[in-house]
Amino acid sequence: MKHTVIELRYQDNNGNIMGYNLGYIDMKHLKERFAHYNIRRDNIINMFIEKEPVSETRLDNLFHILENTLLPKREEEEDMKNGKRPNRAQKEIIAAANLNPKEWYVVKNLPSKLHIVSVNGELKELAV
Repeated sequence: MKHTVIELRYQDNNGNIMGYNLGYIDMKHLKERFAHYNIRRDNIINMFIEKEPVSETRLDNLFHILENTLLPKREEEEDMKNGKRPNRAQKEIIAAANLNPKEWYVVKNLPSKLHIVSVNGELKELAV
């Protein structure tokens, strides 16, 4: 697969001018990179694609395409092979469900749910 190379200068949230070079495969990849570095249409100073300057019209079209590009929804999760002893915050969640934290292990830690297993093998799902 061929990467398209972009060089750009943009202004970060603190007003500093930052430079960034990246190669991207498709629009989803470019949208992820721009979101990661908080690069928006309004904070780009100049941009080059394959060492050619990008016009304002082309830049507007690029961001229009990026706005309509859907990224897969990812629920950040911590999936574990074996149950682990709960940390303090997880112990509080388990105790709030009227369970003894010493008898339960965390199998999966999601932002909205906590999957736990007892020492006897009973599975439960707790809302966070």
